[in-house]
Amino acid sequence: MGFEVKLFLNILLSACFVCSFGSSCVMGNTEILREPCEVHVVTFLSHPTLVRNRLRPYVRTLKKGNCCKHGVEVKIVCKEGGPHSRSHGCDWQSRNVGGENYDIAVRMRTRYSNPPAVTISLSEQRLRRSPRTNRLSTIVHHVSQNCSKLTEDWFFDGVRPLGTVPFISTHRFDQQAYNFSIEEWLGGTRTKLISDLLKSSNLPKHVVARKVKYVRSQGQLTPANPRPYGSWAESHLLQNREDYLHMNFTGTSLTQAMFAVTSDGVRQNPKELYHRLENLLSVGINTEAGHFAERSYKYLFTRRRGNCSAITTVDA
Repeated sequence: MGFEVKLFLNILLSACFVCSFGSSCVMGNTEILREPCEVHVVTFLSHPTLVRNRLRPYVRTLKKGNCCKHGVEVKIVCKEGGPHSRSHGCDWQSRNVGGENYDIAVRMRTRYSNPPAVTISLSEQRLRRSPRTNRLSTIVHHVSQNCSKLTEDWFFDGVRPLGTVPFISTHRFDQQAYNFSIEEWLGGTRTKLISDLLKSSNLPKHVVARKVKYVRSQGQLTPANPRPYGSWAESHLLQNREDYLHMNFTGTSLTQAMFAVTSDGVRQNPKELYHRLENLLSVGINTEAGHFAERSYKYLFTRRRGNCSAITTVDA
């Protein structure tokens, strides 16, 4: 082995030694972002053309920053069964399972070998709110104005954590976080519909009761396996003591499937993990596992941060 090769290996090992004590190998290095950024939107009700029009001001902002200096691509996923699922403007159709969380897993798997510099994920319903107040504006501004910080952190969702999940010797979360489960998710639309039905004065009570029961049934979630959240995370996400410790550090965050993640954040997980999430989220249209996944994204996309092996030992 030549002297130059030995010197190179020694430098590489020294760098990894530093990384193992908490320093990121790519801290603030925006030069690693050589692919275009991608805004990944899942739509069920809105026409893709309307979605693209609503995204234009956000795309203009992203193009001004260093993270997206190689361009911004908008990819729209149209859910099967929606009124515009076959419309011109859909980049592809998706199974109507697992909500937007299913499509996040699919996209992370299919773009695994060459992920976008930054992926911004959201559902089209987030675009219906005022651009001045919605969280998407916060995320887009962060990607555009704080690129070095994003490449250091790998992930940004614009919300405060729900709280840390304390690690204890039994490898269990605190009971409140561990026991989280949800059987029904009505969302804003169904909640308003139920409220309007209950206020209705021109319908017989038994008709109102039947309609409310039907609306509630549409919000029933396919149970996760296993449950509650702690058992699910232990079975499908956490692999060793370091994973528990990192979950303690990051806590859980109610992302609502809207966040920005860099290519390093995507590739520090094995490709098989995204395939596993696909399967977990494909068991029904509305799934409890989707709510579990939303609480786990910050952990999943940052758990190997600061470790050299994060971008050298993943499954290609």
